[in-house]
Amino acid sequence: MQKYTLVTAGGTFDHFHDGHLKLLNHAFKVSQKVAIGLTSDNFTQKKILKARPLIFIEPYSSRKKALQYYLAKYKLTNRAIIMKISDMFGPLNKTKKIQA
Repeated sequence: MQKYTLVTAGGTFDHFHDGHLKLLNHAFKVSQKVAIGLTSDNFTQKKILKARPLIFIEPYSSRKKALQYYLAKYKLTNRAIIMKISDMFGPLNKTKKIQA
């Protein structure tokens, strides 16, 4: 049941996994369109991986390709906007159109 017109989900989406899948599936379930904030390489350099200190964070281009693959696989490309973010909020907190 879609009760929103536009919602947002954001993150690093590093090594795309089931948690990312569930988050995005839920966002698309409740909204017609989803703005996905994807952290820039510069932003991820500041991220500390305490749980996985020896594993690198994939480059932005790889993480974006994984998101695009997910969107294409589930036929959601026309319902998504991928936005590069360089801080905690990016441009997503500057619009009143986002409902959730």
